[in-house]
Amino acid sequence: MKITEYARTTKVSDTDVLLIDGSSGTKTVSIDQLKYSLFENNPVMHRNIWRNNNLGTSVSAQQYQAISSGKFNDIYVGDYWTIGGIKWQVVDLDYFYKGGDQTFMRHHAVIMPTTSLYSSSYEDSRSNWNGYFNSKLYKSSLSTARNTINNAFSGHVIEHKEGGTYERDGSSISGAFNCRSENTTISLASTCYIFGDHFFSAITYNGQYPIVYSGQFAAFRMNGPAMLIGDDNKEWWLRDPVSTTGFAVVTDNLLANWGWADSEKGIRPYFLIG
Repeated sequence: MKITEYARTTKVSDTDVLLIDGSSGTKTVSIDQLKYSLFENNPVMHRNIWRNNNLGTSVSAQQYQAISSGKFNDIYVGDYWTIGGIKWQVVDLDYFYKGGDQTFMRHHAVIMPTTSLYSSSYEDSRSNWNGYFNSKLYKSSLSTARNTINNAFSGHVIEHKEGGTYERDGSSISGAFNCRSENTTISLASTCYIFGDHFFSAITYNGQYPIVYSGQFAAFRMNGPAMLIGDDNKEWWLRDPVSTTGFAVVTDNLLANWGWADSEKGIRPYFLIG
């Protein structure tokens, strides 16, 4: 019976099988395998396809090599590792590559937990005078997250340059913020990283500091609602100061809003591995 004599269909499922023929012989491949193998040698497509595969309970040497080489073999946005009872998800690939106010040349995966690691306030009072970098949250409260992340990805968390606020400008009529860049390993995301917009951004005051990175993380671009709500449906902090008394948050109804600086919100940081 000839192949052309078989019944035809316009619908396929992931479990359907195709025949392929080549120099190594005739083999079968499932539709599920085929749709990813077509893009396996195109790293850009790895950050533009949502997959959501379980990659294991630790990052293997082979996986670290795939990331650090920039090839990202068998790693796509949405994939995750479950380490220490926490689901660590790939939210972008090479987002920071060749960017920033200093050229960043390391291939990497951007990782975030799918739930808040714990809750914390930004400050002990309803004031954001210290901005982000000088806040209690950044200087002290993030230390628990740093320990957890460094234990889970030991020796592979990458430092990069990030921009943010560090104090309110008391001489400014508008109460704008002074800004700077810092080397950081673990940080809270900005409204731009999550929502793709700078509506709560304070890092361009008086032209003193250019926005270092200005795009949305791929996972939030492709699967926004699921990424925003996370696995715990809990409000979580972002790093942008709002007004004089609070900071930006992702709300439990998937909106960008703000909360008092002394209120408790979830800590869901991002970091780079490679």
